[in-house]
Amino acid sequence: PYQPRVPFTKLYPNANPLAVDLLEKMLVFNPKKRITVEQALRHPYLGSLHDESVEPASEGFFEFDFEDDQKLKEDELRDRVFEEMCLYHPQMKDMP
Repeated sequence: PYQPRVPFTKLYPNANPLAVDLLEKMLVFNPKKRITVEQALRHPYLGSLHDESVEPASEGFFEFDFEDDQKLKEDELRDRVFEEMCLYHPQMKDMP
């Protein structure tokens, strides 16, 4: 069932505002609207950790095969992401 979005600032009132901003930009569901890796690395929150000279960028794009399926519904996408996660955390399959 639909539930309205709860702002991260409400969930994590003591969090660094820059961290919350970066998290919100990285968790956008639509990949075309989501922040890129390069943009994320240049985000002010990661400013003290980012050094372009030791972080080479990929020549190509990483493709998720399931994103090419135009008829994929949100529930189906969630199921596929869950199945992929279960490959790394099999104990999650038994969770209610």
